[in-house]
Amino acid sequence: MTVEDIPATVTGGPQNCLLDIVIAIDASGSTGNPNPGQNSLADGELTWLVAFIDDPAIQAALTANTMQIGFLAWATGSAQANPTGTGESMLGAVTGAQARTWFQNNWTSQNGIGGQTNAQLARNNGLTQLNNKAGSAYAANYPARSADPFFRQILIVVTDGNAITSGNNILTPQSFNSLQSANVIPGAGGPVNQELMSVFVSPNANGPGNATIIDQITVGAGAGPANAYYNPGPPITPGPNQFIMNASVPASLQATAQQIANQVCTIPFSCDCPAGYTLVYPNATNGFYTDATGTCDDINPPVCRKVECEDCPPGPVGTTTTTLGTCPDTFPELGLIGDPNWVDPTPPECNYYYADFVQANYKVGSFWRHNVRCDLFANYYGDNYAWEVELINNTGQQVNTIRSIEYQLETYIYKGEPEYNMCGGDKYEDLLFNFDKAIIYNNDQVSGLLNITSQPFNNPWGELTYPIVTANDMTVLASKVEHKFRINQFWDITNDRGEFTNAEQSVFNTQCNGYTRPLNQTNLNYFKPETQRKKFRHYSNHVLLRRQVSGNKKMLLRLENTKLLLSQR
Repeated sequence: MTVEDIPATVTGGPQNCLLDIVIAIDASGSTGNPNPGQNSLADGELTWLVAFIDDPAIQAALTANTMQIGFLAWATGSAQANPTGTGESMLGAVTGAQARTWFQNNWTSQNGIGGQTNAQLARNNGLTQLNNKAGSAYAANYPARSADPFFRQILIVVTDGNAITSGNNILTPQSFNSLQSANVIPGAGGPVNQELMSVFVSPNANGPGNATIIDQITVGAGAGPANAYYNPGPPITPGPNQFIMNASVPASLQATAQQIANQVCTIPFSCDCPAGYTLVYPNATNGFYTDATGTCDDINPPVCRKVECEDCPPGPVGTTTTTLGTCPDTFPELGLIGDPNWVDPTPPECNYYYADFVQANYKVGSFWRHNVRCDLFANYYGDNYAWEVELINNTGQQVNTIRSIEYQLETYIYKGEPEYNMCGGDKYEDLLFNFDKAIIYNNDQVSGLLNITSQPFNNPWGELTYPIVTANDMTVLASKVEHKFRINQFWDITNDRGEFTNAEQSVFNTQCNGYTRPLNQTNLNYFKPETQRKKFRHYSNHVLLRRQVSGNKKMLLRLENTKLLLSQR
């Protein structure tokens, strides 16, 4: 069973925000005097507008050129606001004071605005201005800007109206059907990157007596699901993208402005996993990744987990295999496996039943006889074993360096009778048969695994290609003159002897049987730079010679003569 956790892919958040916003302010006669300090609904609307525009999140987005804002005054008619004098449908830089000053100078009955409440006109003209990209501050960035996956355009309609007094009583088309995003109200049919918001300015904390306008801006007249509409309560529960503020309480205006600013500048986080992986969220109590549900964000994101249980390997022919337990690849076990204290009560197991029968031998029996054959060496019970000789060069208290390894080796092939396993006859000497592996080491140095190959005849250029170094071993040449084999292509490849670090790495990883000793790969670095290739310097050095498969060749090591050089300090 394998368990793999990888980070979830988190998208969204404020850093990916590209926004076009148009704010349509209700300037009808019921709103009153828009000048500061009047405590009127008009004053409340503009106080909210200043708080929204001057919010640090909004100003930061404007400064970063990721947001542009337009303004519209509406009542019976409407007028596109021009607070900076550029005439642009949406502005890349504006302050709350500039916007308020324009609205105060263009309130009820100014510029053809009139004094009644025409919600159809507010929504239609607001969307027209929102879609006027060619007349905006960032006109040169289209169509690439609107094609960005994190682009959003938002119409915010601010009103004090309880009922529509001009234009259509039922807005067409209904917002839910073709204008509102499904990200706001599931099932809505509008563009996925377009949102409609409605803000109601109330003279008190009671909310609208009639929610017709704010409901028709965000949803429509009966077009959407019940939970998408304003609920007068108690408690008062606005629908999605609906906001209620109390004009008589400045803190309410500020809080609503901040709430909307935070919402429009944030793309909802989305956490996703590759195919075959499952989202697992951190537990709020212990922090372990064990929960099937949770919060998706970029601060403490979930992980993607995949648990795979391999099929049981086949046994010998005739084996009955039974799979026990269950694979924890679904919740709740998929989550619980992330708790280090959890113990699976039913882990997957493979159960094998196999019976092997051998017909009894009623005629003759015998014990294995060692060294009875002359045609097969270092082979026991049908298996080949390596023939190894380990030589120790101990020089007492004198420290020496090794110059080369030299040994006298004779190898014979017996030519007796086949029926006597080639014993009892003459023998032939194989001149080039040699050990094929070697390891030179002392207490803190090691040569790595040396593959021994014969020096090529009459090919000096070929000799220059040796030694051949790989990540796992080194192939070296052995020369032979008068039955004497010599090896001198070796150096210390110890990765880190721990003299200046906390490394503690043994030369071998000896197995439990006591004689199988593979090299510790962590301790080796075959690609050490030439300037770090040390000679073997010690008062006791070991040379391990090995022949992997001897076959029909009898190897006799006559003499070993290591060439040493006294090394004084």
